[in-house]
Amino acid sequence: MSHAPRRAAWIGQGLLAALVFGSFALGMDRFAGWSLASHSPSADFLGGGWLIVWLRQEGWYLGSFYVFAPFAWAWLYAVLGWRWAPPRLRALGLAAIPTMLALVYVQTTERALGTYFFAVVPLATACLVRLPTPVALAAALTNGLFTAKVGLSSPWLPSSALLLMPAAVVCAYVLWIDLGLAEVLAARRTRRQPAE
Repeated sequence: MSHAPRRAAWIGQGLLAALVFGSFALGMDRFAGWSLASHSPSADFLGGGWLIVWLRQEGWYLGSFYVFAPFAWAWLYAVLGWRWAPPRLRALGLAAIPTMLALVYVQTTERALGTYFFAVVPLATACLVRLPTPVALAAALTNGLFTAKVGLSSPWLPSSALLLMPAAVVCAYVLWIDLGLAEVLAARRTRRQPAE
């Protein structure tokens, strides 16, 4: 089966999206005076775009937290789920990386990263579905509450510091199970026991 018709459809959709965006930007520049070049540091590509402005404003420590926050431990779950994900999902994850990096360069970083839920969440799910149901639910719930608190600043949720701890503990347990550390330790104990 030839992939040419599908490839042509995807390329056509990409070109149409670029045409719509370009037409909108040019139209707004012409008729509404929305010139990016004169008002936004994101248009200064050689000067580091918005990323440099954002890093200077937030600093490396807080900036690292904001990079982590959109998906929290789901970043790690997505990496772990990579092994088990179907080829199309892995292809989607890989294909999203260049556009994600480009968007991070010209937009507020945490907002740019948050738009890639379509790649991160399914890959994270590929990891979590292999776990015992209570562990998977705990991982999804604790991680979700943390990201909701950071993203929404809701007064109904405890502080992000309090929500981060249970999510980190569950994440450590997920790593313990996923990487097979429990089996490795059991095998070592079995080898150390004297033969009877």
